Formats: sequence, C-alpha cells, structure tokens
Amino acid sequence: MAWVQVASSPVRWQRPIGENERMIKWLGDRSHSMGREHWSVTAIGSFTLRSDAKDSSSGSVAPSTTALRRAWMLLRFQHPSIAATAGEHTIDYVVPDKAILENWADETLHIVSDSGISAEDVVATLRPSPYAEGYFLPHTQQFVLHTAHWRTDGYGILHLLNAFFDALASVLPETAADPATALAWGEEHTRLAPAVEELLGIPETPTPAIRAAAAECLATTALAAGSVGLPWRREAKQPGGTRGVRRTLAEPATKAVLAACEARGLRLRAAVHASLAAANFLAAERKAPPAPVATVGDGADAPSLAQPQQQEQYYTSTMRFTLRPYIPSLAPNSPRHAAGLYTGGYFARVSDAQTWQDHAAQYEALYAAGLSSDFLIARRQYAAEALERFQALAAATGAGAGAGKAPPPRSEIDISAVDDAEQLVAPARPVTSTHGSEPSTGGEGADGANGHVLEVLDLSLGVECLAQETYLFLWTFRGRIEFHLVYNEAFYDAEYMAEMLRLVESVLLKELHVDTM
Repeated sequence: MAWVQVASSPVRWQRPIGENERMIKWLGDRSHSMGREHWSVTAIGSFTLRSDAKDSSSGSVAPSTTALRRAWMLLRFQHPSIAATAGEHTIDYVVPDKAILENWADETLHIVSDSGISAEDVVATLRPSPYAEGYFLPHTQQFVLHTAHWRTDGYGILHLLNAFFDALASVLPETAADPATALAWGEEHTRLAPAVEELLGIPETPTPAIRAAAAECLATTALAAGSVGLPWRREAKQPGGTRGVRRTLAEPATKAVLAACEARGLRLRAAVHASLAAANFLAAERKAPPAPVATVGDGADAPSLAQPQQQEQYYTSTMRFTLRPYIPSLAPNSPRHAAGLYTGGYFARVSDAQTWQDHAAQYEALYAAGLSSDFLIARRQYAAEALERFQALAAATGAGAGAGKAPPPRSEIDISAVDDAEQLVAPARPVTSTHGSEPSTGGEGADGANGHVLEVLDLSLGVECLAQETYLFLWTFRGRIEFHLVYNEAFYDAEYMAEMLRLVESVLLKELHVDTM
C-alpha cells in the first residue's frame, strides 16, 4: 500500500485507499447530495500577531493575503496529503507546477471579508471539497481549517493547524521567500501519509485470529441498540448546518478539577465521560430541556442517577483512542503524517442503576487499558466488515417497503477528547524568516529575533453533524478546560444544547466537590 509514482504521469503519486479511509469516505460521501459531508473535521484557531513579544498589550498586526497564501503553500509542502484526492480505489497526489499551485491556493484558501460572518457561520455553511480548506476571518483574527474525515482525525487536524501557524510565522517577514518558487517541489511526496493499515503492519489477507478479533470489535456495536438519547425535533426531515456551544472553566476551577481527578485516581476524560453519561440519563428521563444542576455552595443535592425506573436504562458511547502512540514509526506527539486517519474505538455502555463513581471508575479502567494487540491487528478487517454492514443497511432502508427496517436514530451525546491540546498546538511561536520544517516548541516566552510573536489565544475542535447524534469535544489549552458540544441545528435548539452542556459541567463540579463560587 506504499505510495508509487504513476508511470504514465511522473508528477502523479498514488496508493490504494486504506480500508478505514474507504469506510469513513463512504459515510461522508452519502451526504454530498445535500451539499454536506458527514463527520468532516474542523479546527479553529484564534490568534494574534504582536509586534512586541514582551508586551501583551501591544497591538495585533493582521497578516496580509500574500503571507496567508505563502503559509498555505508551505503547509502543503510540509504536509502534502492536504492536497491529495480520494477516489473509490486510490488516493492520488499531483506534484504542482507554479500555475497548479496558484490555482490550488485560489480554490482552497478563502478570506472571509464580511465582518458579519463568524467562524461558527463558516462551519455551518461548509461544503464538501476534494482538498483540505482554510478560511481566514480578519475581523476576528481566526483561521478555520476543514477537511473530510477520511483525511485526518482530531489529533491530526490540530497538528495541521499548528503547522499552519508555524508556516505563517516563517513567511511574515518581508525577507521571506515565495514558497511557490523557493521550495523543492517534487520531493514532498516523501511526506505523503501512508494508510494506517500499512503503518500497523496488518496483513492484507486476514488470518482466523484477525477475523475473530474483528468480530469481537464489531460485537460492541450491538450495545448501541436501546441507548438513551436526547429528545429531538421529529418534524425535521433534512439536516441543517452544524452548530456548537462552548463552555470554558477558568484557570482556578480547572486546577481544582484536575487536582480532584488526581486525588480520585481519574483522568479528566473519564470524569467528564461519567458526567456526560449522567446528563444523557437525566435528559432522557425528562424528555425536555434540562434545568441546570446547582453547583457546590448552592445548597442543592447532586441529581440522583438511580431514580426509580420502570426498566433499567443504558447509555452507550464510544471509547475513542488515537492510534498514533501505537504506530512504531511515530514519536510521541509527532506531527509527522498529521494528514492521516489514525483513530479507532469501540462501544461501551453504563447503566442508570450505577452511580457516577461507578461510571467514572469503569471509564477510567477502559481508558487506562488502552488498545490491545488484537484490536490493532483487526483494524483492516473491522473496517471492511463494518462498511459491508453500512452498505447493506443503506440498501435495506432505501425507498419502498425496506424503509421500515431502519433502526431508530441514535440521539445520545457522544464524546471525543484530545486531552492537553498544548502538546499539539503551541500557544506562541516567534516570527522568523526561514521555512524550517521543525514544529514550534511554543511557550509564553517565545520571542522572535525581530520581537514579533504569533500567539494562539483559543482553539476549537469539532465535526460536521448531519444526524441526531451529537458530540462533546474536550481538551485543555492555556490552563483551561474547554468543552465544545456540536449538533445539527435542524434537530436541536441552541438554548437546549447550551443547557445540556451546562448540565455536564454542573455534574462534573458537583461530583468532584469543586466549588466555583
């Protein structure tokens, strides 16, 4: 599955599409008829260019369109897979000449000049593209990076966002060379991302052991049936745009939460996962927008998760893991192959008859266990069989009598976390005058030789949602815990989703006995 030069076209490189890429691409492509792409990945970075690295009050300088284009081209040179295209059977990359490179930049880099458009508005109106795309909003000093999910994952897109900011910092000086002519185009093919199946060394022909491991992974999908979910607008026939609500814990509250997690032997994502389970149970019970749970200090008791029910209920969610630490050729937190799909997971469920502490302990044990060798070796066969199931279900639930066979849509809030985002995106980097390919080390003290610094103030991460299922993204950045709940505006009100996110936060603080008053 290695990249090879196409004999009939020496500027074209090609490899077979991996099974995981094929599966995710099929899922995303099904919404192209609506001008959307399910599960496409977006990262947003708010940044400032300060003329005085030692003075945080110094005015911000907006990058020029020329600098943005040069940075975008440099990002392609360093991570060429952002410009690769996927077909049914292959992924292709074309080494550009100057005209092709300029046309590609015209097509994929956008300056949003309308000051009435927010980054969230951009996300809500995104359309499918064969390439990764970038959007710069000068009025908010934000950069939006968007791509199909077959190309990368949450960790990867944050690595790419960091690489873009590194590239921008390197081309801002007036002495910076034009990447279109100064770089050795033609050698970037050595940095094209391989398929995860190749990096994990999975044989193309499955052994009986591999088939058994894939069957075990697929068996967890049965846990999704009957999971509690959120009430959604039944009258909605077509999805709308993807929207999101954010919440941030201030630094003192973040420190208190992390300390409380450590004292209980929990990682943050396990504690948040348990709090999300509680919120899902409470929302399913009320079948109405939830009221916020009082925080410690308000004199209210924590909501009971074991209230009498006619029948025991379950919440099913995904235990998501990045596969990057399991790839021998990738160093820890390496940005190499950032434009590659290296993620996996399985379903797990908890019961409303258990307590928050039970849920947190279960999630902690699963996260701590990580991924087994059987799970990893099954990635190719799992994806192939899962795609067959998706395609069979799509055929069975098409127009006509088969439509009644469709299972009820999942409507729970699922979870995805990248933990410490500063391991992926440096908060600051100096403005230099080189096209260095080494990632920035960042830090608040980053200081360019000319005194200029590019500082990343805020991050956001999400995926496009075209179904009733929604996703809570979790990360920490600049000393703060960040939550981003993404949903489709056709199925949910913004106010309701904001209340759901407040509920998750309230349960987390209450169960950890963190007082923010």
